[in-house]
Amino acid sequence: MFTEKEIKKITEILDQHPNITVLSDDVYYFLPFDGRKHVSFAAYSLENYKKTVSIFSAGKMINCTGWKVGWAVGPANLIK
Repeated sequence: MFTEKEIKKITEILDQHPNITVLSDDVYYFLPFDGRKHVSFAAYSLENYKKTVSIFSAGKMINCTGWKVGWAVGPANLIK
């Protein structure tokens, strides 16, 4: 998991490259193991959301890792 400081730095770099699309692996969003708060790249700013597809997993969310059910969240133009 990236810290908020790391996400800020990545955001600054990507702001210089507007045609990059980010695929964010957020399957552990609900299960941070070390007490840290999960910081979602897409939720960090509106500009990040516009360029990010976030992937989530029901198996990880409810601790059933054998389940292969997931979903993607992002702006319509990227999801389409």
